Amino acid sequence: MKLFAGSSNIPLSHFIAKKLNTILAKSSLKLFDDGEIKPVIEEDVRDQVCVIIQTTSGNPNNYWMELFLMTDAIKRGASKKIIAIIPNFGYARQNQRHMDGEPVSAHVMVNFLQNVGISEVITVDLHDETMTGMFDIPITNLSALPILAKIVKPYIKSDFTVVTPDQGGIERARLFAESMGCKNPIIAVEKKRELTKEHQSHALQVLGNATGLDVVIQDDVVTSGRTLLNAVNSLAEQNVKNIYACVTHEDFSPGVAHHLQQSQIQKFFVTNTVNIPTGKKFPKLHIVDISSLLAEAIKKVV
Repeated sequence: MKLFAGSSNIPLSHFIAKKLNTILAKSSLKLFDDGEIKPVIEEDVRDQVCVIIQTTSGNPNNYWMELFLMTDAIKRGASKKIIAIIPNFGYARQNQRHMDGEPVSAHVMVNFLQNVGISEVITVDLHDETMTGMFDIPITNLSALPILAKIVKPYIKSDFTVVTPDQGGIERARLFAESMGCKNPIIAVEKKRELTKEHQSHALQVLGNATGLDVVIQDDVVTSGRTLLNAVNSLAEQNVKNIYACVTHEDFSPGVAHHLQQSQIQKFFVTNTVNIPTGKKFPKLHIVDISSLLAEAIKKVV
């Protein structure tokens, strides 16, 4: 097996390599003045199973293109099989049309992966599990929820419940609650999204009663933070005790880290599917390593 790292999350790639008792295969990335990129594979990959680790958020257009070009280079080296490890699947939230004239961008990414030569995909907590139906090649959608639940549970000192800040995440919240051993009903925050304005939403009502409880808000990704912070404010009106947030993917817009730090959230837990730069870190942030989860998945498919 040859384990290659795209440029999006080098730290996670090194962690995975360590768990697999191997080192990253040699590759480089050339950047041209006109904005084009050219990844170069510096290993003999003939008859090898090759794994490419590339998260595709933060700078999705460049990271996707880098993944596609790396795949083509490895394929032209007569590799046996190419597996893409995509911890955070960029464009996954564009998995359906909300208005006329919109693309289904997630489906476009799937088509690129299949046509460029990827044999199999491993990802973590897709925005919508039904997106796996878009693939004609094998796809494994891992869940980081049990790992997050194990990390956050020691912080909970009293009776608690799990909250989803979006009704679309109820099933995911239910799985998280089971991992936490939560005995209280799941609570959802009903929201209205502004379809003509990016990252704009409003909380309408809290569907359930969390008064006097600790609450753990669970979501798959945070970008603008509006959905999460609206839920925090709505829950605070119910006089809950402590508020924690558990999110799989970090995709912070500028300024979001400051707003999360200033909010009533006690602790914000997020995995390292995305490499979080220093400027987006804040005291309440707790980064959870999931390299073992991905390493075990790789062992099963190579």
